[in-house]
Amino acid sequence: MRGGGSSPALFVDFWGRVHHVQRRTLIGREPEADGLVILDSTISRRHASLEMRGEHWMLSDLGSSNGTYVEGRALTSETPLRDGERVRFGAVSLFFLVSAGALLELDPRTPSGLTVREELPRGPGQRESLSIELREPTGGGGGVAVIGGRQVQLTLPQLEFIALLYRRALADEKGGFVQASELMSTLSLDSADPSEDHVRQLVRRLRRVLYKAGIADLIESRYGAGYRLLLRT
Repeated sequence: MRGGGSSPALFVDFWGRVHHVQRRTLIGREPEADGLVILDSTISRRHASLEMRGEHWMLSDLGSSNGTYVEGRALTSETPLRDGERVRFGAVSLFFLVSAGALLELDPRTPSGLTVREELPRGPGQRESLSIELREPTGGGGGVAVIGGRQVQLTLPQLEFIALLYRRALADEKGGFVQASELMSTLSLDSADPSEDHVRQLVRRLRRVLYKAGIADLIESRYGAGYRLLLRT
C-alpha cells in the first residue's frame, strides 16, 4: 500500500502504518500516480474516491466489485467520512483520521506498529508465558509470527487475528476474548460481506498451520464470548 499528499488527513492500516491523502485522492489497485494504491485482490483498479469539500471529507465508491464500507455500512452514494471511522475497501480495513494528532486517540485494540513483541507476567505456579513477535507483512500480504521461539509463515488475516487477540490479552480486558463481530469488522477477510463462517474458517486454517509448526492449543473459542489466546497454563 502506498500513497501521498499534502493534506493533514490520513488512513492508518491494521499494522499502524500511516498513509497520507490529498484533498482529492483516488483509491484502488491502479488509481493514479498520486492516489492511494492498495495491492489486494479484492480491490478494484479504481475502487473509491475521497475528496475534501470545505471542511468535510466525502467518500464515494466508484462501482467497485467488492464494495466500500464505512463502519460496516455499504456505500450506495457519496457519504461524509468522519474522524476515527473505520473504512473497508473490499477486504482491506483502514481507520480515517483528519490529522496525525488523532493517532494518540486511535482505538487501543489496533496494533500500533509493524512488530509486536511483549510477554505476559508469570503468576504463581504458572509456566513462563509465550512471547509473540509479529513481523512486517511481505509484499504478498503475509508475514511471519514467532510464537514461543517457533517461526510461522502466516497470511495477513491470520497475522491480524493473532495481533488483535494478543493485544486484548495484554490489556486483560473481557477475559482476553474478542467476539466474532469485532473480528468481522476489523480483519482483512477475503469477502466483501464477511460472516461468522469466514471467521470460523480463518481460525480452522490458522489452527492447522500452528499445529504443523508444533504450536498446539493456542486459540480458545467459547460460545457467546468469542476467541482468545491461551498464552500460559
